[in-house]
Amino acid sequence: VADVSIDPVATPTNKTSLLLSGSREANAGIVVEANTAVTIGAVNYPTATRWTCQLDGLQEGSNRFTVAATDDYGNPGSAITTVVVDSVKPIGTLVINNHQAQTNIVFVGLKLTASDNLGPIESMRFSNDGSSWSVWQDYRTSAQWSLPQGDGEKTVQAQLLDAAGNVSAAFSDTITLDTIGPVLTLDPLPASTGTESQLLGGTSEAGATLSVLSPQAFEGAVSQNGSVWECPLT
Repeated sequence: VADVSIDPVATPTNKTSLLLSGSREANAGIVVEANTAVTIGAVNYPTATRWTCQLDGLQEGSNRFTVAATDDYGNPGSAITTVVVDSVKPIGTLVINNHQAQTNIVFVGLKLTASDNLGPIESMRFSNDGSSWSVWQDYRTSAQWSLPQGDGEKTVQAQLLDAAGNVSAAFSDTITLDTIGPVLTLDPLPASTGTESQLLGGTSEAGATLSVLSPQAFEGAVSQNGSVWECPLT
């Protein structure tokens, strides 16, 4: 039997060209065959015991290569390797703070989902601006992240990397950072009214939750209409 071997090949891969190489019995002839429509170049012999062959046009999915050797005495030998081509980018989703619309701290929790035609997903990274990215880290379904300083709407973007080297398009979620307490105004009350009831009122940040506490009066329910609020006191 003629000795022949194939050097380890990176698989899966997103590349459609490959320089296949290996070792052989001294001066053995090499023939390379494929089970897909791959362009097989000429076999080269850089040394008496080495061989190389350029392969182009690898097909999406599994490509099996058979390397047949024949030594000086006509003895055959063979080796087989399979290269999986995956050029499809993974896709994912990102959720900040379980779909909360607002937060008052810069540290948020991220939840991710990911899918890939061949898998697995290997890495993930994040960005606050789509330009400066974190380092790639092992993929997980959750992560902690820090928003940039300054109140307002914040967008966090994520990308995924699969085992073949495909990088997903960026996907994102938004949340509003609000670290400043609501501004509240109180309409002036008359110094003396002759009645036992008063209507307390003023303005506040729209959407703020208000409560009125008085040690000397019974307060009613606070009503709000946009930024205007009122509360009866008796």
